Amino acid sequence: MAISWFSVGMLTVICVLLIVVVIIQTKKLIVYIKNIKKKSNDVLAYKIIVLVCRVIALIVPLALIIDAGYHEIRWQYTQYVATTITRYVTGRDDITARCVRRLDFNLMNLPISTVGGVAKKTHSEINYNLCRILAQWLMSDREEVTNEVGWALHTIIHEAVHLTGEENEPKTECKSIMMHEDVAFETLGIDREVSRRFVEYYKALDYNDPTNWALHLALGYTVDWRECETAENTEQEQEEETSTE
Repeated sequence: MAISWFSVGMLTVICVLLIVVVIIQTKKLIVYIKNIKKKSNDVLAYKIIVLVCRVIALIVPLALIIDAGYHEIRWQYTQYVATTITRYVTGRDDITARCVRRLDFNLMNLPISTVGGVAKKTHSEINYNLCRILAQWLMSDREEVTNEVGWALHTIIHEAVHLTGEENEPKTECKSIMMHEDVAFETLGIDREVSRRFVEYYKALDYNDPTNWALHLALGYTVDWRECETAENTEQEQEEETSTE
């Protein structure tokens, strides 16, 4: 359960293979260095050439694994953060968030390729491009929170709300945007004022604009933010009344 957010992709396999290659080449190099004095008949230049070739054979896969490993760790960490956000919203530890990898995103005909994310029974799947934006931000100093980062976060929250059992899209949008500020602050430490600016930006987007594909208009729904706020206030009043009784 602790690492249920971990996923295996092509890059994971490549990293494992490179580790095996590095181990093999390291062993070969060590054995050659130990036996180099025993080969008294070999010309010194030949010994040096062989030694250099074996060092290069070790350095190349080592450099590749450092690069591939960095990207793999960054992707796994992004999934961990997305899962943390999802579990915070749902209040469940058996739920995970998956970032769709580039290969799946480009080659497979997935619904995720045209929308921000989808919610399954026990996990959500987040669009590759949104995960990439979040990953870049997570690896930065995190000082600048762009609308793109806000959008990625909002999508994760949106799909998490679906995992609570809410199937209605407009209601899901309402709930996710209303909790955006708290979730961003509690899980990522994003300043509340920054989140408020994103929420205002998001609310100002035109849901009736047919060119605005990013708002899931293909799914055929719109959101009345005034209705959202009224529903939110009503829920808060009901909770306050229940707590006082």
